[in-house]
Amino acid sequence: MVRALSTLANDFNSYIKSLERTRKKIESLFNQGDLSRREIEQIYGSLFLNAVIMFESLIEDMFLGLLTDKFKRKTSKIVPRAIFKSNIIVRDVVLSGKRYINWLPYEETEKRAKIFFRNGIPFTILKAAEKEILKKVHCMRNSLAHKSRYSLLQFERQVISSLPLIKREKTPLGFLRSQFRISPSQTRYENLINEIDSIARKLCK
Repeated sequence: MVRALSTLANDFNSYIKSLERTRKKIESLFNQGDLSRREIEQIYGSLFLNAVIMFESLIEDMFLGLLTDKFKRKTSKIVPRAIFKSNIIVRDVVLSGKRYINWLPYEETEKRAKIFFRNGIPFTILKAAEKEILKKVHCMRNSLAHKSRYSLLQFERQVISSLPLIKREKTPLGFLRSQFRISPSQTRYENLINEIDSIARKLCK
């Protein structure tokens, strides 16, 4: 059954809304004294990683789906260089026999898109500012998942840089829960997730 691309973005939005409900619950528990700061920051990290994993899944589903005519193409600018009739074959070709491939850093997706789609569209439509956000998201993901000296150094250079943060906010976990703006109140986690959601909607427009 052929679906609209927007269904992918809608599904992603529903997922991050469920994560947001969880975030609000843990904030309530923290305010009641039922969670320590360390515990709530660890949960923030898990929520963020889950959101990024789902975003990468969206890109993969979109990429493979467009190559199998699973999704409607609303614009004539989206031109696959080949259409595959089998989901198994398209996965074998795009993944080159690997169990999985990286969709972040986003440059990897763009390079791959230019091979399989004319001008790489729709994966090459993001503006520099949006790609910079995805670079930070990828950096955050690595610092949370790997905790290596290199990933933490990249976090310091690419994400927090010269931001005016207090000591506990200069760690990946502390950074996510730090305040992005006062009015309306928003954490940096919320800001990054909203940016990812906006990018997902643009790609699936």
